[in-house]
Amino acid sequence: IRLHHAAKQGRDELKRISRLKDEFLSVASHDLQNPVSTIIGYAGWLLEGRAGELAGPHRDSVMRIFKNATFMTELIADLLDLLKIEAGRMTLYPEHTKLAAVVAEAVERNSFAATDKGIELRAVLDPRLPGLEADPLKLQQLLNNLISNGIKFSNPGARVEVRARRAPGGVQISVSDTGQGIPEAERGKLFRKWGQLSVRATKGEKSTGLGLMIAKKIVDLHGGRIWVESAVG
Repeated sequence: IRLHHAAKQGRDELKRISRLKDEFLSVASHDLQNPVSTIIGYAGWLLEGRAGELAGPHRDSVMRIFKNATFMTELIADLLDLLKIEAGRMTLYPEHTKLAAVVAEAVERNSFAATDKGIELRAVLDPRLPGLEADPLKLQQLLNNLISNGIKFSNPGARVEVRARRAPGGVQISVSDTGQGIPEAERGKLFRKWGQLSVRATKGEKSTGLGLMIAKKIVDLHGGRIWVESAVG
């Protein structure tokens, strides 16, 4: 009886610690989002030259602020999504969605990073794309994760291409790049939590290690399928 009682106390304590961790991450993430968004906004404003042209070293410093604050935003969003996934609380809010508009917005959001790295980013869309019953914000997040990965892991001068076309039973979206490729032995790690591979970002960009796991969850919730095709080099 004493052993069972001690085991129950141990389990209860683990649950309490886990709950406190989730509450702390949730509160901390929400409280961090607004100030970090403000930093990104002002850094972008300066980079656009609205307060006057920035000289070389000054521009480099502001660019560093912009990139690190952007990464912090991604990390906060990914941690919140991780909490929802692990608690089984990630839900969809489907509505009639024009996929072409979602793809265009995702490409626009990543155009600054692509241009800064000298990477060609383009979309090729089937003009007969049907409307979808989907969550447009989640699709936007899914595409943003895939496109930003393509940019991070490709060398300057590479190409990242987003294609969307009709397919049996729905649509197929592909994000392809001319990057380094993924070793076959490591592909099983791709859609797992903290799935870091031996392939590294080509300009020192940071990665949360959660983006592809979240992307898979979004696809699963939509009743779809996600996979990778790659060749090293």
